[in-house]
Amino acid sequence: MRRTLTRAAILRQKFGALSVRHAASVAAPTLRQAYQRRYNAKDSGGFSAAAAAAIAAAAATAATAAAITSGRADCDAAHVRVEGTRRQLNKQYKFGRVLGEGSFAVVRQATDKATKRKYAVKQISKKLSDAWSLKNEVDVMREIGEHVNLVSLRGVFDSEETLYLVMDLVEGGELFDRIIDEGELSEREASRLFREAVQGINHMHLKRIVHLDIKPENLLLTSHSKAADVKLADFGLAVKLQTPTDKCCDWVGTPAYWPPEMVKKEPFDCAVDIWALGCVLYIMLCGTHPFDPQGDAPEPAILARVVEGDYDTKNTQYRAISASAKDLLRHLLDPDPSRRYTAKQALMHPWLDPAEDLSDEPLMSVKYLRMFRLLCTLKMIGSAANVFDSIDSDGDGFLTREEIEEAMGPLIEAADSSIEQREKIVDDVWNLMRGDENRSDRVSKEEFEAVMSRARVASTPSSSIAEYEKLFGVFDRSGDGYIYKDDLRHMLSLVVGEAAITDEVVSAHMKRADKDNDGRMDFAEFVTFVRTLEVQRANAPRRSSIVTPRRRSTTKKRSSAE
Repeated sequence: MRRTLTRAAILRQKFGALSVRHAASVAAPTLRQAYQRRYNAKDSGGFSAAAAAAIAAAAATAATAAAITSGRADCDAAHVRVEGTRRQLNKQYKFGRVLGEGSFAVVRQATDKATKRKYAVKQISKKLSDAWSLKNEVDVMREIGEHVNLVSLRGVFDSEETLYLVMDLVEGGELFDRIIDEGELSEREASRLFREAVQGINHMHLKRIVHLDIKPENLLLTSHSKAADVKLADFGLAVKLQTPTDKCCDWVGTPAYWPPEMVKKEPFDCAVDIWALGCVLYIMLCGTHPFDPQGDAPEPAILARVVEGDYDTKNTQYRAISASAKDLLRHLLDPDPSRRYTAKQALMHPWLDPAEDLSDEPLMSVKYLRMFRLLCTLKMIGSAANVFDSIDSDGDGFLTREEIEEAMGPLIEAADSSIEQREKIVDDVWNLMRGDENRSDRVSKEEFEAVMSRARVASTPSSSIAEYEKLFGVFDRSGDGYIYKDDLRHMLSLVVGEAAITDEVVSAHMKRADKDNDGRMDFAEFVTFVRTLEVQRANAPRRSSIVTPRRRSTTKKRSSAE
């Protein structure tokens, strides 16, 4: 008999009975996860390391106030298995520089005194951490074990106030950043890199562990060498299915990479990771998101395309890739999870065969990747009209590179990249703002607004009636031609984020949409409601952490193990 499990049920099986508070904290997504839900394919596309890291950092900071109630006693009660004490840790490892700092953790480089091998040690405050989520992550990483294509846990040490996780040190940065910086990528090299990612996922799936957050930011490189291995990171959302027939119903992760079954809020299994890998491969080969190639589609259009598996096949980049690559994408992005490839099947596909005769010619995707990353970074700045005066700190009506760098400070400081890479991001944005004709050392308000207009979503997005019909079918889960409050709650969680959805919010939206006051929404009411949401979202000022510029502090490099 197939079982459908929430994260709380899975943790109960592993840890025994939980208190009501613990069960609630485990069953509900963390604030950081809820924030991730808000950033769908249109908003981030998974490309901007700076933007994504800034979002995660802001969410983590906000989560600290809630997490602090757990306290050290809860962390002790979670019984995280450890290899030794802080004294034993110091005896085995020599600590080096700080690689990064977060709201409740510091990551330091450490060298094994016997082998001279370098690691990343994440020092986690017990007082500020959610004990049960931490235990789940540690237990999942222990279950995964060591694999060349996964960031592995090498040991756990304990002190009264701090837990220490010794992990692989991954120094090469994000895979997509490397591709962009090198300026070219062939199908042969793309096949090698993607094969390594699939090998890591195959290892997890053989152990019935679902990653649940596969995206470009979590594909890292072991070094700056051209022969560096790809490692998949971040197992904070991962969950283990207890039997081969188990299903999960914990809809977490990044909606840009959600498959149809998650959009429809259906139980799911390891197949969700394969869909996300398909999105990643498409982006790698084409430089755009498969269901939003222009980066400007409204949510109904994106979600309707996802449910149908209707990824873009008309763009020039897609038409230029090999028939074998297209065939693999077709199997990875199959909307039916029962037909979708498994990781093992993907590894057997000819395109991932090292002996396959693939082209060494550079793909067209890289220039699109570069532009998409720049525009996503600019989107984080906000609307030009509201932001220019705030960035123009001296009020002279022009922006300098120094003012741009100062305004981008919070984004840059949160990025999972080196200081050199962050400087390059500023240079790229600065050069994009100046354009090809302007070689001066400042940018006018008109020039700034012209560039920002390229980064903003069109002010009057519109989906077709056919797309609305498909989307209505997704949320009409009873199939009776109406959307009820529970259906509306799920829809709103995809569009505006779970963190913002309360009973009061859902009731207010239903009251606004329900013109005939029958307590439900028919198709006509649904179309009017969604169109109103589209216009409101397109015209609303962008979220920004840099409306009020401040002086940059010393930029700290963060470890990819974090």
